[in-house]
Amino acid sequence: MCAICKGWTHEEVAADQRHHIATIGWSVQMVEPRPGRVGWSYTIGLSESYGHPELLLVGRDVRADHEVLNRLGAAVRDGTTVRAGSSVVADLPLEAWEVHPVHLFGELVTSWRTVYEDRSPDERPELRFLQVREVPADETDRDLRTRLDRPYARLPRP
Repeated sequence: MCAICKGWTHEEVAADQRHHIATIGWSVQMVEPRPGRVGWSYTIGLSESYGHPELLLVGRDVRADHEVLNRLGAAVRDGTTVRAGSSVVADLPLEAWEVHPVHLFGELVTSWRTVYEDRSPDERPELRFLQVREVPADETDRDLRTRLDRPYARLPRP
């Protein structure tokens, strides 16, 4: 269950995320699925701590996403750069693409903006995200409906 669902305020969540960023370099925000909407998870802090784009996973189990994003965050901390295209990072076969900027100003990354809203625009890290996808062992399982690299893309319904 998410912290907001447990009764935390948005300010308390942001303070907790700032603490994680200060101590380990990033935090992971999970957005639980609900009727009519898939879930997603993303990092907050990679841009501030390491000058690296934030990472986003869409339409999967958000608990599993938390683990994957922490593995990728640790790889970034240790000097790996996740780039658009296909690669293997932290022993995970991945595809990654740049999230189109139009998607970054709605509800997709609200917590990222909340964490940095108290800073002046020139003191905020760059708002840039890479959407990552673990490449399934069986590529016939490939579902690209959740790609957000195009401005007209939408989060699919489950």
